[in-house]
Amino acid sequence: MKILQVNKFLYPKGGAEVVCLSLTEALRERGHEVRLFGMADSRNPESPDADCYPANVDYHASRGLGRKAGEALRTIYGFEARRGMEEMLRRYQPDLIHAHNIYHQLTPSILSPARRMGVPVLLTLHDYKPLCPVYTFLRDGEVCERCLGKTPWPLLSGRCKDGDPVASSILFLEALLHRVLGSYRRGVALFSSPSGFLRDKMIAGGTPAERVVFLPNALPMPRNILDRPWEPPAGTSAPNLIWVGRMSHEKGLGSLLRAVAACEAPLRLRLVGDGPEETGLRELAGRLELGEKVEWLGRRSREEIPVLLAESDGSVLPSEWYENAPLSLLESLALGRPVIASEIGGIPDMLRDGETGWLFAAGDRKALAKVLNEWATSPGERSRRGQAAYEDARRRFHPDTITDQTVEIYQRLLS
Repeated sequence: MKILQVNKFLYPKGGAEVVCLSLTEALRERGHEVRLFGMADSRNPESPDADCYPANVDYHASRGLGRKAGEALRTIYGFEARRGMEEMLRRYQPDLIHAHNIYHQLTPSILSPARRMGVPVLLTLHDYKPLCPVYTFLRDGEVCERCLGKTPWPLLSGRCKDGDPVASSILFLEALLHRVLGSYRRGVALFSSPSGFLRDKMIAGGTPAERVVFLPNALPMPRNILDRPWEPPAGTSAPNLIWVGRMSHEKGLGSLLRAVAACEAPLRLRLVGDGPEETGLRELAGRLELGEKVEWLGRRSREEIPVLLAESDGSVLPSEWYENAPLSLLESLALGRPVIASEIGGIPDMLRDGETGWLFAAGDRKALAKVLNEWATSPGERSRRGQAAYEDARRRFHPDTITDQTVEIYQRLLS
């Protein structure tokens, strides 16, 4: 097959990029012809089609009012991206397009030439963007579904984008325009969801069930790591628990620190990452007198994460929003480290409570403290669930298995 993989970033910036690029490599290994389309960037892999890519734009950089206005229009409808896609399709003539994270820098404008030229599109849902203009189903830090399946008027009244009326209005116009144009309804043949939770939300939002397929993310690990036999953690009197991610409100780190303070058993929490909440979290840890019980490791490279996970006795994911299919959870399972996680969003699809980890009610600090105590005082159970996680991850999420499922979906798309 000739496949065009589309993502706004074409280097490993985040989870969607890791999925897109890993799948591209796996498909090429099986003899498929795969090319990439995304935003121009010096970090992209070399490509004969780079002249088709729209210019790079960083929406977080400081710039003048006129330029901001132009870029705001580009986030709504990318004319340059659409022209680039038209040229790409004429040049390459793929059998199908597999799109990933296309919003804002590319926009759903790229779906129009594909529809016009009769190239079917599979869109993988790495977040909730087609259902929620701010991606997250969050309003003022709390879960909100007021726009689900409806015109997103609450976005304006609630100023859901960072409390900013201008930014919220831009997202409202974007959502309204693509609803009027039918960009997703007419431009996407199939949606794939890495969690059953998001699949159900798409159906609840009005997408016909036959147009949404379940396709898990693959284990984001190189083969040399996946082929290693399971190894139990070294084990200490104060076991190491690791968290990896972005320090923002919805990640539940405030609840985690309070639960650690309430846990009577000895443990050591290692936090990997940074973000807007870091200063406040450090102050909270100080007030709770956690001291050396918490270690702040800062942001680490993707290559360092497996090493840190392997050194741990388990990982924790205390999120208080609709996590879709977090790669950090898959990484922990792949290394045979049991996970303590919130029972929210797509997490229960990935983690088997009592078998490969522990689940607790999101935001319930007392429940989390109880689970932490059980985890810290049960080395045998940590080991049992860790080995089960190792085996279950390879059975359900091995890259070969997910590539097989992806090719089956491609064949369905072409039929």
